[in-house]
Amino acid sequence: MTRTKRWAAWLVCAATLGAPAVASAGSGIGRARRLGVGVAGSSRDAGPSGLSLKYFFRRRVAAQATLGWYGGGRLGVNLDGVAEIGSGIRVGGAGTVTVAVGAGVFALLGNQNNSLYSVNGVLEVGWRFARFPLEVVLGWRPAYRFDITPALTPRSSGAAVRWFF
Repeated sequence: MTRTKRWAAWLVCAATLGAPAVASAGSGIGRARRLGVGVAGSSRDAGPSGLSLKYFFRRRVAAQATLGWYGGGRLGVNLDGVAEIGSGIRVGGAGTVTVAVGAGVFALLGNQNNSLYSVNGVLEVGWRFARFPLEVVLGWRPAYRFDITPALTPRSSGAAVRWFF
């Protein structure tokens, strides 16, 4: 299955699972709706692209994970803890802009010769729709990599789309 077909399949699954929740009033993300499921994509240095999960422990404090493909088709996992700054900026009745900061770890799964581990900083800007529980996030992840040549890397950008239940 090509990468484009995989992305299309993930989006169809997310839309199908979340369709019954559209009728609910307001998004309720972080309060009544604590678990977000979706897809994430990133540049080669930012982490894996694949299934994305986010769970709010408190109204503005969450853990998030991405499990998917990194670089040349190798499996990677990214785990983060994030805290939202303030309560967001409401934009009329359309939605809310959020800003979150945090930290995390990344692991490229493989044998000893091609494994990669890093600690990441997290800065995210997100959009939450007012009428349905959908979150769209753009992020930046500077990191310190522990591999053959340990180094501080800018760990480019990424994005995620999650539906909350």
